[in-house]
Amino acid sequence: MSWIARTRTTVLRSLYRGRWSRLDLDEVAVRFTTPARVHDFMRVCFEYVLDADHHGVHEHWQLPEHTLARKRGDCEDWALFAREVLRRNGYEARILAAFTIDDGHATCVVRERERWHTLCNQGLVPLAVRATARRRRERERLARQVADRIFPGTWVSCSWVRRLELRPAADGLEGLEARSAIRNA
Repeated sequence: MSWIARTRTTVLRSLYRGRWSRLDLDEVAVRFTTPARVHDFMRVCFEYVLDADHHGVHEHWQLPEHTLARKRGDCEDWALFAREVLRRNGYEARILAAFTIDDGHATCVVRERERWHTLCNQGLVPLAVRATARRRRERERLARQVADRIFPGTWVSCSWVRRLELRPAADGLEGLEARSAIRNA
């Protein structure tokens, strides 16, 4: 995070953390109506904490209401919260989980006007894929671009999350095998 982003976060926290942290999910959805504003809210009010430290287990997905009440969570908790608030405001929002051989990360993928963005604990980032991702091939291209942004050159699979179930979206093994073959040559 740049010094400008850190300074902005510090100022927002000092001004709003007390007031914002008392809001319920309905009030958050009414007051924070764009992806950038939802990101500001999460950055000010939430603490990033691994599931092992927070729940004592390797993996635990919280409901958005629990993330809001506890004011902490990891990547998938932030993504689930963002998706819920953005959907309440009429945005098309989905969750994508990307995996390497030994790591994983979840992010909310949201359509704003004619662009797709990722929104998670790492920030709000615009994507190059235009917001026409309706057909399967276009959704796969979107999934691949998000996975490449999260784990550049090292992801092996990614899945759209529906009803807290993973649905395969794209496979990066061919690219990973090709890259390792090139490195080993």
